[in-house]
Amino acid sequence: MTSAPIPPTGPVATAVPPGPGGTRKRARTTLAVRVTLLVIAVAVLVAGISSVVGILVVRRTLIAATVPVALAPIVLLRDLGPLPGTSLDHTVWRKGMRLLNYGANTPIRPADFASPGGMVTVVPDGFQDDFNALAKAAVIIIKFPPNIIQFSAKPQPGRVVQNWTVDNIVAYSKICTHVGCPAALYEQTTHHILCPCHQSTFDAARGAQVIFGPATRALPQLPMTVDAQGFLIARHDFIEPVGPSFWERGPS
Repeated sequence: MTSAPIPPTGPVATAVPPGPGGTRKRARTTLAVRVTLLVIAVAVLVAGISSVVGILVVRRTLIAATVPVALAPIVLLRDLGPLPGTSLDHTVWRKGMRLLNYGANTPIRPADFASPGGMVTVVPDGFQDDFNALAKAAVIIIKFPPNIIQFSAKPQPGRVVQNWTVDNIVAYSKICTHVGCPAALYEQTTHHILCPCHQSTFDAARGAQVIFGPATRALPQLPMTVDAQGFLIARHDFIEPVGPSFWERGPS
């Protein structure tokens, strides 16, 4: 007994010769792939160009941003005003200018300051309300008992010029030579002038030389005499610059 053949139940690979329709389909697929690849290539190229352009733009922006930074010091220094030149070397004190008691703004005779041990702040006549001038020209005068001051005939460290004093009254710049604070305290027993800002201490009986603290120069002495009416006046300006030593100093 012969059984009928059983048809296969799974897929059977059958060789089918390509027809005209299959060829066109493969051509369309190949064209689509090529177009896709072209689009990708163009996109990559555009992205690359954009990256290069972006880098150039960022670099130029950074370069441009440094220009204001470079110009800032010039602008700031310009806003500080002109260079001081030799203006820091001199004050408004002039020959014959009276010393005024600061506050009362009255001239002073030596007899008005007869009690030893006192200290008075004085300002130049005509500039008592000029605070820019007083920033350099403020002066203290001190009355000493006899035989206390260490005198000399000419300026020298640790000495008071005798010809610049009147009746044991000595005049010193009030502007501390450290950073320019007012040296406004005086100890009568030791004859020490004290700057309260950083405790620089000056020996008033010995030319206001520094004996303690960060100051490096003595307080300059103002030359004094009296006028025909007996009032204290300046012989001339200080012979050396007053104020902080860190100022640039030229010839006085």
